[in-house]
Amino acid sequence: MRNTPYNPLDFQPEEHPGFDRELHIRRTIHVMEHALTPKQHRLVRAYYFEGKSLPAIAREMGINRISAWRLLKRAEGRMRRYLQY
Repeated sequence: MRNTPYNPLDFQPEEHPGFDRELHIRRTIHVMEHALTPKQHRLVRAYYFEGKSLPAIAREMGINRISAWRLLKRAEGRMRRYLQY
């Protein structure tokens, strides 16, 4: 497991006065549930929220590591567009 803190999409809250972490997490989960494919959702949840490594997720999903990385990058791009940052 990775030892990095939750920080989807490299968002830096200290750069935004009045940042509401709970609201950010709720919005992120909403976007994950409604804008991502089920496969993307599963991968993003495992990577960012459960702290699993990409190779471990790829094994669990039955795909190769490169495919998992590409799927993650597409999901991150979609989430950035929906969250607008």
